[in-house]
Parts: sequence; C-alpha cells; structure tokens
Amino acid sequence: MTLQPTSKPTKGELEAAGDFVLSVFQHVSAQWPPICHEIQFFDPKFESLRDDEVALYEFTLAVIAVEMHAIAYLPSDQANRIRSHVLECLTTGSIAGGIGDYPRQAVAEYDEAWKHSISQEEVPMFGVAAVLYYKLGLSSHVTIDRDNFLVISALVDAIVRLGGPWWKIYIERNRIVA
Repeated sequence: MTLQPTSKPTKGELEAAGDFVLSVFQHVSAQWPPICHEIQFFDPKFESLRDDEVALYEFTLAVIAVEMHAIAYLPSDQANRIRSHVLECLTTGSIAGGIGDYPRQAVAEYDEAWKHSISQEEVPMFGVAAVLYYKLGLSSHVTIDRDNFLVISALVDAIVRLGGPWWKIYIERNRIVA
C-alpha cells in the first residue's frame, strides 16, 4: 500500500494575513495577565497593566511587528503583499476598532527600532522592547539602561514566546497563493 501525499489546503494571501492577525491577538490576549504577573516582579507598575486594553493592544502590535520579519522567508513580492494585508487587517475591521492609522504607525516604529538595533549590532528585539516599554508609559525615554534592563529583558522573552514559529507552521500546513 502506497500512501499518497496529502495536498496542502490553499489559502489566499489576505486570508493568511487575517489568520495571522487573529491568531496573534487571541494568543496574546490569553497570555497577557500571566505576562503582567511575571514582569511585575521587575517593575511593580506592570501589575496595573493586567486589565489595560490599550497596553494589551500595544503589546500585541509589538509581537506582530516582530513576527512579520518571518514573512521575509517567502518570495519577496508575496511577502510584501502579505505584509500589506496584515497592516490593512490592523487598520480596518473589528480588531482596529476605529483607531485609524495608529497600528500601521506603531508597527513602523517597532520596525525602525528593529532596524536601528541591527545597525548598532544589537539584538533587534531589545530595541522593539525598549520602544514598547516607553509606549506602555513605564519610561520617559526609549533606551535600555541599568534601571530598566530586567523589565526590557522580560518583555523580549514574552514577545519571543508569544510569537513563536507562526509563519513557519502556517507555510508548512498551507499553500499560500496570491
């Protein structure tokens, strides 16, 4: 008996982008309270963010910005289209909640922090976490220094854990078409 390889389901690029955004939002929402609990040991102010929807949303945008770097493993034209679809999903529909272009701007800020860290031969996630720390209102400046290093390290750990290999698994399970 010969097993026939099963063909992967075909997913459109817009559908893949929507699946990604929805999956990240659901996963981060479920993990946000434990993350706040963990990080509050390094900065007690973090416990107050547990029920803060804006902080949860901002953290989710940081995770999405980091995870979108994995799209680069797709052919470049397809990666660009999917990235555009992800940004569109973030600025329209029920997840955006009428907040306009802010998600696109936030993702761009996180991307800039990523690129700046790389240009300085630093770990890119630390730059993203420093911007997130600032955006959460926990610091008056966007730098990693002795006072906030542990909190930013904990944020990096949380971002990495929550992002995971989403795109790798999705591509292994599905065939993404234009």
